[in-house]
Amino acid sequence: MKSKCLLPLLFSAVGLFIAAPFANAQFTQQAGPLVGTGGVQRPNQGWSVSVSGDGNTAIVGGPFDNSSTGAAWAFTRTGSTWSQQGNKLVGTGAIGLPTQGNSVAISADGNTAIVGGPFDNSRAGAAWVFTRSGGLWTQQGPKLVGTGALGSAQQGFAVSLSADGNTALLGGYVDNGAVGATWVFTRTGGVWAQQAKLVGTGSVGSAGQGYSLSISADGNTAVIGGYGDNASVGAAWVFARTGSVWTQQGGKLVGTGGVGTQFQGL
Repeated sequence: MKSKCLLPLLFSAVGLFIAAPFANAQFTQQAGPLVGTGGVQRPNQGWSVSVSGDGNTAIVGGPFDNSSTGAAWAFTRTGSTWSQQGNKLVGTGAIGLPTQGNSVAISADGNTAIVGGPFDNSRAGAAWVFTRSGGLWTQQGPKLVGTGALGSAQQGFAVSLSADGNTALLGGYVDNGAVGATWVFTRTGGVWAQQAKLVGTGSVGSAGQGYSLSISADGNTAVIGGYGDNASVGAAWVFARTGSVWTQQGGKLVGTGGVGTQFQGL
């Protein structure tokens, strides 16, 4: 999951809300605001957020931490109390000011997190994977950068993880003159490797594919948003995996009844 903002936030915090287990129940705030320690200057914590399947682990991105180096913070819940788990997460191997935390996602069990940094290496972009063992978070392997990019793709602008944490999507909506693309990575034995670069057919103009995206729990279905398609009417593309091969499933999705500039897929 990725939360996007078009302008920097005026504050840096995250609030947690829960719903009572009754029909038509109202959500009530459980904790917060959550503000991770170790932030430098104005990190804009809460720019992106994701929560584990059981709701007990949250990852919070702050892409402007330390002059836009960026970082992410992990929080865990015990009973109804939330607390920061470990130090802020900052991936190694960054080039320049990557804005780590522009996007974040976490696996269902809360033990794998991915952090996107689309401004890494002159906006080529990258993502970093962190894993948790015994309450300790460590980076897993080098940063992820997909091959086959055309220009400064801004990989990692959006990210998503399958439930088991073994399949990751990295969106790069500026690839190839903002046609956009999405890279798929898979993990085997703790090692990550690129599986595919996905570009949907039928796009019109600078579609911005990869600006938003999501992957199914089993990792075999991905939906890719492209808000700029067809003069910003926007669209989405669905891809399905069989074995290790990804194919587009049907034509692009464009909702009917829209009027004017709709930004579908934003």
